[in-house]
Amino acid sequence: MTVHASDFQPIGERKIRDDGYIINEANGLNMDGSKNIKITGDPRRLLAFTTTTPLVANGSYYSPTIDGIAYGAFTGTVYSNVAGTLYFEHSDDGLNWNRMSDSITVVAGEGQGFTEPIYSQYIRLVYTNGATAQASFILNGYMKPE
Repeated sequence: MTVHASDFQPIGERKIRDDGYIINEANGLNMDGSKNIKITGDPRRLLAFTTTTPLVANGSYYSPTIDGIAYGAFTGTVYSNVAGTLYFEHSDDGLNWNRMSDSITVVAGEGQGFTEPIYSQYIRLVYTNGATAQASFILNGYMKPE
């Protein structure tokens, strides 16, 4: 399955105020319920995929193939209660994949963010779990405009 830019959905119902703060368009409150969230840089990012399905011992998750040519970077967050490794794979045809950057070692119980430049037409993520089955796993991927 290939995901195209037209398939992406904006994250939440949000509106950027003139002073740079992001609010929930429906009720005027900040998206997380706090008083003020200052957005710096380009607040536009589009959800490409998300998964919360725990992996078996030594199991792997492959994200959908994402057509990222119109974007500058792929960002996201990852959390697992078991150590694992996150890989970024790039492809010009969506069939032959290359790992063009360093992998990320995910420490058990510690969430982290990541950013990966878009090197080719297509990108996907591969997460390989450690030797113990996961109880919790969260992996989110977003496309960020240039």
